[in-house]
Amino acid sequence: MDSGVASSIAQHLKQQQSQIIRAWIDSVRDDPQIKSSRTLSEPELADHLPRLFDDLIDYLQNSGDEDSTKIVTLEARKHGNQRWRQGYQLTELLREIANIRRLIMVEGLSPIFRLRPEYSAHQDDGRDLIDQFFGNVTAGSVDEYVENFAIRLNESARFLAEANDRLREIDRSRLFLIRGIAHDLGNFVNALNWAVEGFDSTINEASRIRLLDVLRRNLEDTGSLVRQLSDYSILLAGELHLEMEEISLPLFSKEILDTFGPIAEASGLTLQVTHQPDLQSIRSESAFAYRAGSDTYVCPAGEPMRPRRCHPSKLTWEYVTAKGRCLVCHLHPFCTRSQSGRTIHRHRDQILLDRAKRQANSRAARADRKRRQHLMERSFADAANRHGLKRARWRGLWKQAIQDLLIATVQNLRKLLKELFRGSLQLWLRLVHRLLLLLSLGPNQSLITFLPLACLGNC
Repeated sequence: MDSGVASSIAQHLKQQQSQIIRAWIDSVRDDPQIKSSRTLSEPELADHLPRLFDDLIDYLQNSGDEDSTKIVTLEARKHGNQRWRQGYQLTELLREIANIRRLIMVEGLSPIFRLRPEYSAHQDDGRDLIDQFFGNVTAGSVDEYVENFAIRLNESARFLAEANDRLREIDRSRLFLIRGIAHDLGNFVNALNWAVEGFDSTINEASRIRLLDVLRRNLEDTGSLVRQLSDYSILLAGELHLEMEEISLPLFSKEILDTFGPIAEASGLTLQVTHQPDLQSIRSESAFAYRAGSDTYVCPAGEPMRPRRCHPSKLTWEYVTAKGRCLVCHLHPFCTRSQSGRTIHRHRDQILLDRAKRQANSRAARADRKRRQHLMERSFADAANRHGLKRARWRGLWKQAIQDLLIATVQNLRKLLKELFRGSLQLWLRLVHRLLLLLSLGPNQSLITFLPLACLGNC
């Protein structure tokens, strides 16, 4: 391509860069096939585009030589690796690249040839160079993505082989444990039967004591077996989390009363167990796990919740389970009272909101709130209650700093006036009150021009 034409195209792309980037962000946000973009902020989503424009301009001016191609491929691999770490699917990555290529063609290349008809002979060369550029971008990004996928696949294969080895060891241990369970439980059942029959037929106290000793020894062996089973259950569970189990409160209360009631009566006590029939809590959203890779939530029953619709006014997406799943779930009373099922709302910038919540609950934030309570809260109350600043509209750190300094200044003036002019305290307090009214008028009101008027109005 002619160098003059390439320079004109490069200059036009520079002029339209911000407009194209803005249009690309909107198109990606609105594309239902690029769900992973919703978890990213705008800087995270578009931080690679300025470098892409620079590489494209350099590629056009050098007519796609070998050095420019190497640079483009290297940057594309970096972008592919970044999108991999951000949880993108390969199809989402390809749709992103296709969107920016389309916008550059429509907003960048076509207008320059319309405005400069003398460049029409170079139009095919320009389109061919841009196609070559985005071909290199696609190849580099996909190569890096596939390499990362292969690495993860190899790691998964290794973990699978290790898991199979552990499973074979667990199977051998399970066989030995089953034999021990059968033997020890058989002994315990036999000893229990002997004890029951012996108590019915034996009158001799010494024989009863011997039967109780045998029963006690077998009970200890069974208790040891139960502890082994508990350890073995942890081994079998691995990284699985505990699951919630629904219980019947009336039945549970009756079992407690039947078990411990006789013991309480033998001690001269009366055991009473009560429960609230309507005791039922709804699980919060923290009980639902979010999976960024698939853009789904997983409910406590293990059912996936997929996005159903977007609420533009609230900037949130609504997630629901498949139709009818909630109504037949045994955890339905604990998740929602709605007959249509449980819904979860996720903000477009939920990652930033979660980060803000963590910061607000951090030790440093709690220390800042304590410091504010100690230093400024009483001053705010003094200005609001005594000087009419309940409706002050000062927003922003620098404006708030001005308000804080003025409040402190007036408080110091009050202390000085109280000592210097004890006889005319009410007059000076009215003057101070007029001075503080400046705060409610906004930062544009002149303190120097208003103060003499306040003095004349009170003197």
